[in-house]
Amino acid sequence: MPATRPGLHVNALVLGRTRRICAIWRVGGPAGASHPCAFHAAYLLPRRGPEQDWAVDTVLGALDERHARDDGPLCADLATTRNGMAVTALRPGLCAPVLLELSRTALGLGQREWAELAGGSPRAFHTAASGDYRMYRYAAAVALPVRAGGCRVRQVVDEWERPVLRAYAAALLATERSRTGRPL
Repeated sequence: MPATRPGLHVNALVLGRTRRICAIWRVGGPAGASHPCAFHAAYLLPRRGPEQDWAVDTVLGALDERHARDDGPLCADLATTRNGMAVTALRPGLCAPVLLELSRTALGLGQREWAELAGGSPRAFHTAASGDYRMYRYAAAVALPVRAGGCRVRQVVDEWERPVLRAYAAALLATERSRTGRPL
């Protein structure tokens, strides 16, 4: 599988035997080694759907298989292979700040807020963790290259999916144009 093929990125929180899926992202391009949760592009997915269900099952299976007993936040990168979906990285800790902020804005509570709830009131966390993953807004982020050699991150949030998808697609096309000199 090519490294630039889009995959999924899942933010979760573990407290004892309770696991909370905080956010599921479709990501484009590989994450950098020095910034493992910083992707070229990320689009927040609703919780329900065949791909999301598969991703959640895969992450929970990996946690069980690796006997993850450490409580706290974690991130998982997933890729689709010939044999199905596979976890390519499982890292403890909070996600990148851009994705944390976007998920909090779009979902009401993000990985940081879930971690604070688990640390401050485990009983309240266990009660709330079984609640729905509900999207109040759609969200996306794309790293747009700038002439000085760096990049700036364009964040898009809207309560309607279509404007976010349009802006996300336009930003991806602009990034590809600037990188290669031609459109996708």
